[in-house]
Amino acid sequence: MDLSWDIVDNNAVYSMRDSMMGLCSMRSCLQDVEFRSCGFLGGACNSIFSVEVPALAGSPTIVSHRDLDVFLWLPMCPHLLDHFTDLSDDYRITIERVPRGSDDRMLYTFVHFNQAAIQRISSSLNSLVASILLGVCSSSPWREWYGEILIVKSLADSTVVNMTSADFLLVPGMLKEVVGLRDDHDL
Repeated sequence: MDLSWDIVDNNAVYSMRDSMMGLCSMRSCLQDVEFRSCGFLGGACNSIFSVEVPALAGSPTIVSHRDLDVFLWLPMCPHLLDHFTDLSDDYRITIERVPRGSDDRMLYTFVHFNQAAIQRISSSLNSLVASILLGVCSSSPWREWYGEILIVKSLADSTVVNMTSADFLLVPGMLKEVVGLRDDHDL
């Protein structure tokens, strides 16, 4: 059953980023709201984007990925009984890495849609994930991926920090691991 779920393309990301910048410029309304830069893999995008994600309403500070309003970038569909994504362990995978030029261990949490649910409403694969993985592997041992992915960077103590351009260089290798992990988990 395809309910015409639209995967996010470059233009949608540009529009959302412009909207977020507009919100950020209204400092009188959002003066106490924290934001973090995260990675975003839109389904029809041709590159990984850096996107601003605000604190979840009611969270005075961003302590962990659970304090981010990921639903701005990974929306929920109200007409389905099961959620696409939530912040449970079922819809996120955390990978540990030490970025080049650093001695500090970092955690990268990939927040994503419930793959079984989104497959029921969309026939569109995430073409960005497929193209990144083709660049990393000559064969395709991974399973297909549906929907968008938001990547949140944290320190070893789980404190969320902004992703940098150096972090984006790590994404292809981590993505291969994340999608490969799907064979071991019902995501």
